[in-house]
Amino acid sequence: MRRAATAALQRTRVLQPTSCNVTLCCLTMAFLLGCGDDLADTEKKIVYQAPVQPRAIWVLEPATIGIGDVATLEVAVVTRPNHRVLPFATPQNVPGLWILEVETLPVAREPNRWIHRTRVRIRPREVGRFDWPATPIEVEGDGVVDTLIADGLTVDVVSIIPKYIGKLTPFGLPPQLVESSRGQPWMWAAGGAGFTLGCLGLLWLARRESKKPQTTARHLAPGAPVWDTALVAVAEALDQVDRDPTSACRCASVALRRYMGQRFGGAVRAEGVARNVASTTSSTTSSTTEELEQTTPPFAATSRWPGFVLLLRRLDQFQFPAPTDAASARAGASEIIRDVAAFVRDTIPVEVVPDSEVIAR
Repeated sequence: MRRAATAALQRTRVLQPTSCNVTLCCLTMAFLLGCGDDLADTEKKIVYQAPVQPRAIWVLEPATIGIGDVATLEVAVVTRPNHRVLPFATPQNVPGLWILEVETLPVAREPNRWIHRTRVRIRPREVGRFDWPATPIEVEGDGVVDTLIADGLTVDVVSIIPKYIGKLTPFGLPPQLVESSRGQPWMWAAGGAGFTLGCLGLLWLARRESKKPQTTARHLAPGAPVWDTALVAVAEALDQVDRDPTSACRCASVALRRYMGQRFGGAVRAEGVARNVASTTSSTTSSTTEELEQTTPPFAATSRWPGFVLLLRRLDQFQFPAPTDAASARAGASEIIRDVAAFVRDTIPVEVVPDSEVIAR
């Protein structure tokens, strides 16, 4: 028993130094960990932060666009806190690109800077390389307005056909057509001959048009006398004789009827033919030659009325002609239209000297 107790006491003495060591180690580690946090905080406090430099830049995602695809262009403006970007105009017409929409994104506020972003969606319509222009942007802050320039960038548009991926230049003639045209010189000769014939045809048409009689432009001042107006209309009808005798006589007949109505007043139709006509010119412009022959003429035109009706009958013969020779029709139409002009000149008041008397001679 004595020996067992002695052995147990020796084991207890051996374990006691070991427990003290473990406790000492734990305390040392806890102290070091606490000091580590203090050292880390000290290190964070002494980190130097550079001031924010305001800048603007255009960014394209993706960098290369397939034709017809929709891409996103974004302009990012970095400013100091509490600064704002004033409204600015984004490019509207860029060659080779369609502008689909423009969207202003929320401001990303960080402790030492603010990021303002504007997104532009584009769709290319041509293959090639196009320049997105630089954009001036104004930033307001601290009572000062600064202007930043967002540099432009190059937009590469490529084909979406696998065979032509990466092609930036426009499509030209297929190689087989180029080779065939080089190997057949007669094609160039035929093209040159066709071009020469076309030029000769244009020259012939120009000379033909130059030989046609030129119609002199006639202008009357507002409020011109009715006889001057009639003479101008008769002269224009005379210019149409060579091209269309029937149309020329029709124009001369209308001018003569309108002149008689405006110059002497309307005629009164005979009883049994029609009722009285109230309008000044309608009785002479809308009545047939037979109806005008049966009417009672205005008193001032009593002596002129038979000659007026006779001229209308002669004009009717050319307006509704029987099949005759074209040359004789033109000659006869010219004669009767000149007689109409002479009739108008004879009815001009004696005290009036018309400026346009020579027009229809």
